[in-house]
Amino acid sequence: MSLFLKWKQKKQEKEVERVLWESISKRKDYWNTIGHVDGDVLTHLLNPMFFGGPAWPSGRQTFIRVQKTETVILASDGLSDPFQSPEEKSRTQGKGLEFYIECDDESLRGPLSDIQDHWAFDLLYQMSQNAAAHPNMLELFMKHDVLSIEFTDLDVPPHFVNKNGDMVYC
Repeated sequence: MSLFLKWKQKKQEKEVERVLWESISKRKDYWNTIGHVDGDVLTHLLNPMFFGGPAWPSGRQTFIRVQKTETVILASDGLSDPFQSPEEKSRTQGKGLEFYIECDDESLRGPLSDIQDHWAFDLLYQMSQNAAAHPNMLELFMKHDVLSIEFTDLDVPPHFVNKNGDMVYC
């Protein structure tokens, strides 16, 4: 590879990294207007995409907690990261969406490591992984205004379950 091509590739990598950190910062700034954002994030020790799970745009699969006075918000943080792969260079904001769930359950205020066992996190996680796996969820949402997904095997409070025993999330 020529010196010029190496320089050009390095310049492109730096631009992708700049856009990634700007994206992370803007999301955090937004959530800070809603409540207190924890300094730590929930993530995997080993990224599931290396074991057949869906790839997130930058490979960074994280979730944040935002504590408000009366409620707690759990949110995905990485689906709108810029794509890292060369075939996706034209789309700089990844999937173009993030997901969140807001609950008044006091147990969500405990240690961050305990949250991954909570039904609300499980729901958020499954929704986020579905979006990561779908090639154009944002386009579908823009076209139809509403999407509906049924989840199974979630241990949610009974009032969230339909007559078939599935949870419906819109």
